[in-house]
Order: sequence, then C-alpha cells, then structure tokens
Amino acid sequence: MRIQDVMSRDVQVARPNDTLQEVAARMAAGDFGFIPVADGDKLVGAITDRDITVRAVAAGAAPTDRVVEFLSRDALVVRADEAGSGGTGRAAGPLRSARPEGGSDDRRREHARTAAGHAVA
Repeated sequence: MRIQDVMSRDVQVARPNDTLQEVAARMAAGDFGFIPVADGDKLVGAITDRDITVRAVAAGAAPTDRVVEFLSRDALVVRADEAGSGGTGRAAGPLRSARPEGGSDDRRREHARTAAGHAVA
C-alpha cells in the first residue's frame, strides 16, 4: 500500500494565530479532527480535536486563544509514493504531518500521515 492510497487530498491548513473556535468550527464543518498548522510555507505542527478538548478546553482555554499554544509540534514528512508501513516503521509515532516547503509542486509531492493512520496532502 502506498501513502497516496490512503491520504486525503482536500486538506485545510490552519495558521498559528487562528483561534481555537475558528479551527474547531472548520473541523466540525468538514467532519475531520486534524489540521496541519503552517506559518507561510513552514509547517509548525498540527492541531487535533483531541488537542482542543484535552489540552486546551480542559485546561481552561478560551475559544479566542490561539492554536499555536496547543498544537503538537513533532512532525515527520512522508511522500505520496512511499510505501505505507501499517503503523510501524517510519510513519509511526506521536504525530505525522506534512511539511510544506518550496513551491506548490513540492507541497503536492509531500504528504503526511498521523499516528491514527490518517494521511493528508
């Protein structure tokens, strides 16, 4: 199995200064629980519905707090044409997300995978 066989192609990206409420509303509207967070073309991490619930809301964060305070930062890049590892090997770990670098062609070639097995473009 290749990463491209399981990845999502319509991926939204949050910005570090987006609020928890804005990102949570996008997750609800799109029915997903993972959004990469980028500052320009540089990946800074990802925010998940679990990050919002357990790390932010449970700690008393306000809906207007910025996602940069609660995102997961450990990322690993995988390419669409790489073989999937079935949850082991290179794609396994606490967070797997895309690292957009360079031009749009580079971003399209680099894809990510979350520890839960969700791949994103």
